[in-house]
Amino acid sequence: MKHLKIKILTAYNAAIVAVMGILGLTSSCSLFPRVEYGSPHATFELSGKVTSSATNEPIGNIRIVLENDHDTIYTNPDGTYKHSYKVFGSGNQTFKVKYKDIDGTENGEFQSLDTIVRVKPSDFKGKSGNWYIGTATKEIDVSLKPKE
Repeated sequence: MKHLKIKILTAYNAAIVAVMGILGLTSSCSLFPRVEYGSPHATFELSGKVTSSATNEPIGNIRIVLENDHDTIYTNPDGTYKHSYKVFGSGNQTFKVKYKDIDGTENGEFQSLDTIVRVKPSDFKGKSGNWYIGTATKEIDVSLKPKE
């Protein structure tokens, strides 16, 4: 009786191994469509230059806050900036961007500026797979007014 149970369990284990092997091979086979898991995502790249509206000179050390990303970047001494981050969703995207002079009188004093950047689905390029919708690049040049 004990010998019969061992034979049945051995046969059962062999059947499970065979089924798992077949399932494993078919899931890696190119005959079947690949399934991706996750949520739609993309890359958003924001760049530009910040200048003085009075002199048209570049302004360095301006703090730029991207509210959607909760990230902060700063302009280079030549007034340029560039930032890249991942966004989720595949529809229209709206980004709030705040520009603020934080260095006091070092480069002069400038008023803050809040702006909104809108990205349409057609702005995304380089789609790959079902979930990655590509990269959207926006260049935003800003002129800040001097404080009075």
